[in-house]
Order: sequence, then C-alpha cells, then structure tokens
Amino acid sequence: MIQEVTDKNILINYLDSLSEFEDALEVATYLLEGEKSYVYGFWMDNNLIGLFGGDAYENYVSIDLLFGIAKEKFEEVILFLKSKYAGSTLEYLLYNNEETTKSILNKLHANIEISHHAMEWNPFHKTTSISLNSISICKYNEKYAKLFKKLTTDKKLDLEMVYVAVKAKKPIGYIEASIVEDEIYIEELKALPKYISKGVKELLVKEIIKQFQEYQIVVLVSHYEEEEINFYRSIGFEINDDRTMLIATINL
Repeated sequence: MIQEVTDKNILINYLDSLSEFEDALEVATYLLEGEKSYVYGFWMDNNLIGLFGGDAYENYVSIDLLFGIAKEKFEEVILFLKSKYAGSTLEYLLYNNEETTKSILNKLHANIEISHHAMEWNPFHKTTSISLNSISICKYNEKYAKLFKKLTTDKKLDLEMVYVAVKAKKPIGYIEASIVEDEIYIEELKALPKYISKGVKELLVKEIIKQFQEYQIVVLVSHYEEEEINFYRSIGFEINDDRTMLIATINL
C-alpha cells in the first residue's frame, strides 16, 4: 500500500538502512520540510519497505529518489503520481542500460532523450604531456576566494576537493571533485577566459588523476555540450554508453 511518509524518525531509519546517504537527517528534513518536495512509501504491516520522492511544482513533477520495492513497482509509482498530479509533466532520469525501466516508460508513452554522457578516464590512453612552468596547482585556501566570486554562482563548493591553478600568485582556474564509493566525479572545471585555451583546464584534470590514481575518474557532460565532450576525449576520457543518462518525460 502506498501512503505519504510523515514521521521523520521512520524516514531517517529507512534512509540509514540504505547506506546511500552520509546525512540521512538532512535528506529526511528536505523531503519532509522542503517547500515543493514530496515523499511516499510502500508499507507492509506498518513497516516502510519502499520509498519514492522528489519535487512537485504546479505543472512539473520529478522522481529523484526510488528505493526498495518502489524500484520493482515502478509502473505503480508512475500511475500513483498520475492520480496525484494529473495534468503535470513528470521527469525521471535513468541510465541507458536500465532496459526494464525503459520498457515500462515506453509502455506509458514516455518521451526518452539523452541527457548526459558519463565519460570515464582511460588510463591506457596516450596523451601529450603539458608543462606550463609558470603555473602551479595547489589545494584551495581562503586567499583564492576572489576567483570563486568571478567564476561561480552561489553554489556551495566542497573545498576539501578543490584544486586551484595559480600563475604569478594569482588564481586563474579551479577544479572541484567529489568521491562516490570507488569513483571520483569532476563536478566543476573552470578557468578565467584568457587562460581557457592555454592548457590550464587540462592541467587541473591531470592533477585530479594524479592525486586519485586508485579511483575511476568520471565526469558527466551534457549531451549538447559538444565542445566539453571533445575536450575530455582529447585528454583520455571515453563515453560509457551503459552509463549514459536519459531523461524520460511523461504527461500525467
């Protein structure tokens, strides 16, 4: 039976059991108190055995979380959301290799398009080495804060995983990464405009590769960002078709 999840302690305990989140309290708080968020669960004998949640605006609904038996009952989840949010547009992200999910979406007349490519570093790819003697790479510290005001929005950076390119003691670019299990994801890669064509971004990526040799290095690139795709290809990244992300859209 599907019912709304309203008890924070039950939700936190369920999220903790998944081992998917570093801070189950933060996720539970967002789901229960977010202005546009929703969370529903599959229940059996008063026990939560599946969960799905996301955001629901006036004409738009997303599924951002799908766990437990909710994965197996994906079609039932869609039909439930259709009954709750009739007239809205539903969006759901999935991997290209999720054949069962794709067949359900096709059955429900979803429009499925490529959203992002997962590009992975190939350690056997041979690239020319770059040596820019006047540029050094170092970990972020507060004296580089002005660079971030020029290059970023209000996005909060994980400063433990940020490396900065420095020329003549001035920051000219940065890279932000994150660790997810046994993989390193490149989250942000930016340089001041006049240095973009001078190999700075390549140096920053190679610093991440050097620092985290025991990890698979991954970057998600929009299907429409051909220049970015070509850049990463040129320095040894390859598209993993199975992990290409699709976006499915359904009119509820």
